[in-house]
Amino acid sequence: MDKAFLFSLLISLTCFWSFCGGHLIDGIFTEPTLERGYNLVATVPRGAVVLNVTQLRHTENYLAVKLQDGSYLFNGNYSISLSGKYQAAGTTFVYFRQGSQNLESFSAIGPLEEPIDVMVLYQEPNPGIVYRYIIPGSAPSPNIHLGHKPVILFSVSNKAGEPILSAIPHRKIDVGSTNDGTQAYLPRRYKKRKFFWKASGYTECSRTCGGGVQMLRYVCTREHTQAPVPDKRCHTLEKPRETQVKCNTIPCPPKWRAGPWGVCSVTCGSGNRLRDVECVQEITPSLVMRIADGACTEPNILPTTEICEMPQCEFDTKAATTTLPPPQWSVGTWSSCSTTCGPGKRTRTATCVTHGPSCDLEVKPITQDACDLGPCSIKSPQTNAISTRLQSPQWLYSEWSDGCSAECGVGLQTRKIFCEKSPGEGFCDQSTRPESSRTCSSNRTCSGQWFTGPWTACSTECDSGEQVREVVCITILRGSLRIVLDMNCPANKPETRRSCSGPPCTSSWFISDWTECSRSCGKGIQKREVRCLNREGQPPEHHELHCKEKDRPISRRTCNDYPCKDDVHRSENQHTVLQVQNDPEISNVLEENPLCKDSTTNCNLVAQARLCTYQFYHQLCCQSCSKKQEFE
Repeated sequence: MDKAFLFSLLISLTCFWSFCGGHLIDGIFTEPTLERGYNLVATVPRGAVVLNVTQLRHTENYLAVKLQDGSYLFNGNYSISLSGKYQAAGTTFVYFRQGSQNLESFSAIGPLEEPIDVMVLYQEPNPGIVYRYIIPGSAPSPNIHLGHKPVILFSVSNKAGEPILSAIPHRKIDVGSTNDGTQAYLPRRYKKRKFFWKASGYTECSRTCGGGVQMLRYVCTREHTQAPVPDKRCHTLEKPRETQVKCNTIPCPPKWRAGPWGVCSVTCGSGNRLRDVECVQEITPSLVMRIADGACTEPNILPTTEICEMPQCEFDTKAATTTLPPPQWSVGTWSSCSTTCGPGKRTRTATCVTHGPSCDLEVKPITQDACDLGPCSIKSPQTNAISTRLQSPQWLYSEWSDGCSAECGVGLQTRKIFCEKSPGEGFCDQSTRPESSRTCSSNRTCSGQWFTGPWTACSTECDSGEQVREVVCITILRGSLRIVLDMNCPANKPETRRSCSGPPCTSSWFISDWTECSRSCGKGIQKREVRCLNREGQPPEHHELHCKEKDRPISRRTCNDYPCKDDVHRSENQHTVLQVQNDPEISNVLEENPLCKDSTTNCNLVAQARLCTYQFYHQLCCQSCSKKQEFE
């Protein structure tokens, strides 16, 4: 017997004995076409019992439960869960993954301690999803006969997987009254106005292809009637945070993409600059693939060359006459025809000869011309295979690579291209360069392949951090690329996270502003705070790198170092200044530093033996070594 049928029967019996003094919500979700990905079927309110949700036939769609915090109980994040029991919302959900013996379904006895969203992971047309739950009222006493019988949502016929729906109208059924027409008593807590934030739909997708995001909107809703109300009704409730959902994950169509412009061909005047144009396809916002040029069906209208203007060329005004000769083009001799028979090309150079302004590009002589040396004769069988070259320079190319680069679907074949020329000759004509790659097809259909995006920068500037990248499963469906579930790709999925490390995090000296001078004349003192802090603004731990004591800023300095003019008794002034100068509080000696201490009683011997130059002894006897350096 079908497992879903048994569980529905159990729930129905439970309803009959304890929970059915309330309202039965019974409906079916029949929207056939949805957005690819997760879609909302229904929201089940808090307090609901005997919940059952079932898909009407086998499909590639999967049911999921979304909780209030935005997480999924099962079948979330495009990962399909196994059949079993799952704890959430104060109850146990029993999930049956669709198979040869059962349909896709889940059930829960309840009551729910928080609302849940019933979701469907949509991949093909929806055949219909039946859902049922009860909002309980007062429990009936044994001698009261309720106006309904236990109803089983569905059973399974003798044909495997074919559901038989019972005659249940798809509407809200009120079972809260008795046979004599009196209204069954509902507890006050269910008549009381209660509101909650309910998901009402998604915003427009941020991208039309290549993977965008949608934001889930929430509206204030009356819990008992599921009717929307003004947001002020939910002012005492915290509105759920915005949830992002992926949308339009289908890769974008191939398109032409131009690279950056190269440098100008001249350093002054007018010249030309070039750029490359390639055919690319955007799989995700962070994963753009270079594909064969033949995949771009639209004509390439992006220019590959343009005129560039550099600063005007400078010339010696002293040597220039009052009337300079106008700039003019100087052409070279035509080269030999590119072929020994049949149609070909010949080229020549065109150089601008000028003493100042640039030549007019509109009247530049042509540098390429067609040539024809007559029809080609049949090659004699006695011709030596390694005879003298027929033309120079010329393009040479190897055979196409064996096999297709892809084990399945569409791949590439490549070959090597080489320009053969003699010393002193020009380069080969780029317009006649043979293709170095071409598309090829494998006889085997792809089940799915992993594609990886670039690694992000390390999450931290120092010490250990993490890098992430996007990894998607892509397959070819009906001649175009599609992002599919991970189960369609090999088990060895490339890693999406990896650790990274930078230089060790060091602490730094931090200082405050100077205080005001303690005296307006006669040499006073100023003070400031000097602290060694790590990146979090705390004193460094023992395992962290401490600040270098030799780089420690001073914390005291003298100020207003001049005699007081209003002091009548000069001798007393001199005595006072002498006292101030000898005051140890003013001296710029090393102040007490809590991080710079002696760790042994023999540090005076270390300082006397001049061992402080070694890092080990300097850290062991920081205070003694620092004082010795100050006196020296």
